[in-house]
Amino acid sequence: MHWRRHGRGRFVRGCPLIVKDIEIRTARREELSLLPPLLLQAAWRYRHAGFAEIAGHVERDPIPLSVLNSAWEGGLVHVAARPDGPPFGFIASSERDEFLHVMELHVLPEQGRGGLGGLLLQEHASIAAGSGSPGVTLACFRSIPWQMPFYAKHGFVEYPRVDWTPRHHKSWDAQERFGLDMDDRTFLIRDVSHGYAIRTAIASDLSSLAQIEFEAGQRFAAAGMPEIAAMTRADLFPEDLARRLTVEGSLWVAAHNERPVGFAAAEATDGYGFVYELDVLPEHAGQKLGWSLINAAENWARGKGLKGLTLATFRDIPWNAPYYARMGFKEWPRHTLTPGHEASWKSQSRSLDMTRRLFMIKSFES
Repeated sequence: MHWRRHGRGRFVRGCPLIVKDIEIRTARREELSLLPPLLLQAAWRYRHAGFAEIAGHVERDPIPLSVLNSAWEGGLVHVAARPDGPPFGFIASSERDEFLHVMELHVLPEQGRGGLGGLLLQEHASIAAGSGSPGVTLACFRSIPWQMPFYAKHGFVEYPRVDWTPRHHKSWDAQERFGLDMDDRTFLIRDVSHGYAIRTAIASDLSSLAQIEFEAGQRFAAAGMPEIAAMTRADLFPEDLARRLTVEGSLWVAAHNERPVGFAAAEATDGYGFVYELDVLPEHAGQKLGWSLINAAENWARGKGLKGLTLATFRDIPWNAPYYARMGFKEWPRHTLTPGHEASWKSQSRSLDMTRRLFMIKSFES
């Protein structure tokens, strides 16, 4: 893959993206020497949050200027800066076995929460998609609040080890030799192939959700459960609940060319993340969208410090309990349900045959 053939990202087509008075643009060569010191200034955030060991790694080993130069030659270093001002955030990536791999993404703490990290990520996702890459990857820490939960909001899910490329395995081994806590470390991936993306819902998505649930529910008729298909028509996901969960950040959509084709909804219940809706349009099945939506919910639950992920489903429908079992969920016996989950069970029992239902749990506790 030849990243350089696309020039310096999408800015070859016009002006840099400007948000208020801030530009997201390609780094200038003379700015590269300013970027490693940004990592040193950002290291205090790790110390302040109690991650002194990670702060020490950042301080001892900021990204080498030679690596930045190589990434810049490929058009893969972008900065956040005010017009004619020095950079206060940057992203640097490299090609890794056909994937675009984010090596560093940093925004100075005083500029945080302004959406700049997301814009920098989106720029490199756009470059990857335009170059025919299957996705963008990166490594992060699970326990750091502004890492895994942040990336999940921007469409990243956990990258299964079985799918790693040789260079991802080599990178993992190098990080382990470097002394990082690999039990807390993971690779994430954002799939940019085929126009699919997983992201948190926005207001304009909400009108699509009921139709997605209805169409997904019609699969039950073919599975010998026409009453469930009929019930779906009368009991669609309420839009007022969708609006609340959007604000809370626990509603995710699977989008195809920016059009929602699936969604998952969750809420904290008795210390767990309870997923009470997951639907994908039948014509978009087979793209691992359900898996990716559950992964987004899991990242959210871990980021909230919850004890696990739970859901209620049918025992003998192939895309229900057997599907979730492959994702690591296990049956949660009714006598161990928490009060909130027991209330859900009783509510469902008013309209469903509960001999065919079960709760499942994916515990985060060892």
